[in-house]
Amino acid sequence: MANLDFYTIELEKIQKELFDKLEKVVTGLKDLSDRELLRITGQIDLFEEMERLGYGTLLGRVGSAYDDQIALAFAELTRRELAKVPAISITTLEQIKALDMDYLSEGVQQYARQLKSAMVRNLVARESIDDILVNLRKSFGPGNIISSKQFKFLINDAFARFQHTSRAKAYEEFPNIKFKYSGPTTGNRRDSCLHILNKYKEPLTREQIDNLKIPPQKDNSVFQGFIARGGFNCTHDWIRVE
Repeated sequence: MANLDFYTIELEKIQKELFDKLEKVVTGLKDLSDRELLRITGQIDLFEEMERLGYGTLLGRVGSAYDDQIALAFAELTRRELAKVPAISITTLEQIKALDMDYLSEGVQQYARQLKSAMVRNLVARESIDDILVNLRKSFGPGNIISSKQFKFLINDAFARFQHTSRAKAYEEFPNIKFKYSGPTTGNRRDSCLHILNKYKEPLTREQIDNLKIPPQKDNSVFQGFIARGGFNCTHDWIRVE
């Protein structure tokens, strides 16, 4: 199952390049008067700089990954089935994609504004260049906020949900098609997922899947249906059975 790991990896590289530039900027601004400092920093747009460093291209790659998932979901259908899919199904997925893309872009814009604000505060406080850069790197440097491990998990989970939403929309007009739960059984797996893998050997329809009643599990995990499956960062999938 595809993921967006490349997004945070490349974004961390952009952060690194941005901070290489910021070091020179902070050094150049350090001895300005408050009036000059505020005038010049008012003209600085760190999000625009990140776009020059490749963020726009990176966001385009994310958009292409979403498009690929829509195409893959509908590629599972036969030509006869595909002809019965209403256009609104694809339009709906494209709208979800747009919302997710806006979320990523707005997050980076907010990051850029917060970074600029912190930089200006530190300069106005007349801290040393070394202290300013250390403080900025600690809070906003590569691997923080928009490229953190926590954020990577969040966007990959959202992307996984989009993948399964795409498949759900592809099969929406065909309630009798059946699926079988598939995925790893070893390692750190939720008990609810293992319960389904072990108990439900026969294929199930989408309605049957969403209505599954799983008894309380030792790890308190809960099965959440066709799209969410075992929940956050679930590695299992419902595979069509011909």
